[in-house]
Amino acid sequence: MLGKIIDGKLTYPPHRIVLDGMQIFNPTEAQLLSAGYKTITETAMPEELAPEGQHYEATYADAGDAIMQGWELVENQASETEKTLDERVTALEQNQGALESAIEQALTP
Repeated sequence: MLGKIIDGKLTYPPHRIVLDGMQIFNPTEAQLLSAGYKTITETAMPEELAPEGQHYEATYADAGDAIMQGWELVENQASETEKTLDERVTALEQNQGALESAIEQALTP
């Protein structure tokens, strides 16, 4: 698998590249390597369980001739508390009123 680090993020090759001023669709591996893409060396995720409230995320670093995968322990994002049924119904009613008003305005000459 090939990839490139762009703005600190791993990106995979597109189906179209421009190489030496030529537009190439479905480039070969050799063409992708010429365009700066590198082999991605993957590693297994750590076997030990992540502590409560954390998880492992893959990280990628440019190691010169290849891109190396690593793993970082990160905090889980706090999930939003779910709305109650009454809050959901109220929100739907407000949205319905706004939609009816917009349709009425659109149909009025």
